[in-house]
Amino acid sequence: MKLRKIYALIILIVIMMSMFCGCNKKVYITTGLKANEIFKISGNPCSAGQIMLILMAEKNRYEADFGSDIWEYKNDSIKTNLEDEIKAKVKTQLSDLKTIELLSKDYKILLSDEEKELIKTAANEYYLTLTEDEIELLNVTEEDVQQLYTSFCIADRVYYKLTKDIKLEVSDEQARVIKCKYVYIDLSEGKDNAKKKADTVHELLVAGNDIGAVAKQYSSSEEVDIQFSRNTVHSGFEEKLYSLKQGEISDVVENENGYYIFQCVSDYLETETAINKEKIVEDYKKEQYLKIYKPFEAEQTFEFNNKFWDKIKLEKYKEVKTKNLYEVYNSYFK
Repeated sequence: MKLRKIYALIILIVIMMSMFCGCNKKVYITTGLKANEIFKISGNPCSAGQIMLILMAEKNRYEADFGSDIWEYKNDSIKTNLEDEIKAKVKTQLSDLKTIELLSKDYKILLSDEEKELIKTAANEYYLTLTEDEIELLNVTEEDVQQLYTSFCIADRVYYKLTKDIKLEVSDEQARVIKCKYVYIDLSEGKDNAKKKADTVHELLVAGNDIGAVAKQYSSSEEVDIQFSRNTVHSGFEEKLYSLKQGEISDVVENENGYYIFQCVSDYLETETAINKEKIVEDYKKEQYLKIYKPFEAEQTFEFNNKFWDKIKLEKYKEVKTKNLYEVYNSYFK
C-alpha cells in the first residue's frame, strides 16, 4: 500500500472553497422558478445555462483524464455513480459562487469598469469557441458566460478583501519539508512474517546496502522516494522522521497497514519548504474566510429546479467538447 499523497488542482479560489463549505443553505421547494432558471438564492436567480457550462467543463476534464466510458463507473461504497457525484459537486460550486455574490454586497465590493470590460472580452472569446450545436444543446448564451465570469471575478475580490490583512508567522521548522527513501512491508503474509522481513531490511540498510536495491527485492510498494511536510506525514511517523539527519536510517516504524523503514535523503528542502510555508499561510486564510462565509451561507434560502436537473444525463452531451471555461477566464484575471 502506498503512503498517502495529496493531489490538488486549483483552478479558481472559489471553486476550491466549495470543497470546504458544503451546502448549509435553507432549502425551499418552490414553483417560482422560470424555465431558464436553475436556482434562486435568497431570491437571486441563476440561469440554467451557467450551471451547464460548469458541468460540461467538469465532464470533459474527467473524460480527458479517464476516457469517455467513465460514466459507467459505480461507486459501491456510497451507492451512487460518478455522474451524480460530479453533478453534486457542480451544484455546490455554483451555489457557493452566487452566495458569495450576495456576501459581496455586505462589504460593498464592486467591479471596476476595466474589470467589466475584461469580463465582456473574455466571455466573447470563450463563447466563440462553442460550436452552433453546443450552443443549441446547452441552450447557453453569451450573457450566461458573462454572468458566470462576473461571479468568478466577484468571488476572487471577496476572498481577497476578507483575507488580505490576515498575517501568520510560520517558522522554517514548522514548514520544513524533508525527503526520504523507504521500504514498505505489507501484512499480506501475516504480521509476524512482515515484522521479520522488516527487521531483515533494517539490518541490510544499517549494514550499508543500497536502499534502492533492497526495496526492489523486499518492498511491497513500487515507490522508493517520498517527500514529507508536517501537515502530510502520518502522525505516528512525524517525530521519528523529523529527527533523522541526512543519510540516517530510521528504526522499523509501524502503522495499521504494515512496516516502514526510512532513509533520510535531505532533512531540509529549501525551495519546497518555502512553498509549504505559503501553503500553511493560505490554509489559515481559508479557515478565517470560512468563519465569515459559513454563517452567512447558513442564513440564505435556496430554491432549486430539481425537475430540470434530474433530467440531465451526461451521455446525452457526448458531442459537447468544450473544457476551457476556466482557462479563458484565468488568461484575463491572473
